[in-house]
Amino acid sequence: MKHARCRSPIPPMPLELRLIVVGDRLGLADFHEMEPEISELAMYGEYEEELQLADDEDMVLWCGHVNTLAAERQLPALAADAWPPLLTQAVRYSGDCASLPLSPTWLGQQLSEASLYAEEGQITAKALDAALTTRQWREGYLAERMQDDIELGQILIQTEGEVVGQINGLSVLDYPGHPGSVGEPSASAVWCTSATENLPTSNAKPSWAVICTPKA
Repeated sequence: MKHARCRSPIPPMPLELRLIVVGDRLGLADFHEMEPEISELAMYGEYEEELQLADDEDMVLWCGHVNTLAAERQLPALAADAWPPLLTQAVRYSGDCASLPLSPTWLGQQLSEASLYAEEGQITAKALDAALTTRQWREGYLAERMQDDIELGQILIQTEGEVVGQINGLSVLDYPGHPGSVGEPSASAVWCTSATENLPTSNAKPSWAVICTPKA
């Protein structure tokens, strides 16, 4: 004889909580479309991912932020000579020499990787350089294959002589799944076309347009 499962309803329980939804603007826009009533009741706020360097006090605040992250993650403290290479990496990451990243994830990654090469309980400039070299080797497969294609002649980039209507350029590409951007050299063909604007006066001046397309 089969016994039916006893499914008693779950009694309602009063809850008192605060829900924090974190995301970018596109994600929050989708949330607003799906739950407009909740979005109207919510408080909206933004936080900066970068610190703008307006004066020396901002630099002191950023260094304190980095030291706090290192202490919270029980990582070695930074030596005095470690700050210049860390600032160089931070500026390259932000893409602006007047702003420094505040991302705990990115900063924690730099400190954690450099801690593997720490000396005398401190993260030194040598440790940061060693971590950067290891990371570039670990993430450099695409760049190495591209370099091989150039050396083998599969990608032909003329660096000598003169060619009318052709320029060499560098394309910055982002591949899905790859943590960084990759620079790819390319040759572009350029040509000019002219067109006379239909002006009401007889003093019509030709207008020039320059169009660049990748060389086949």
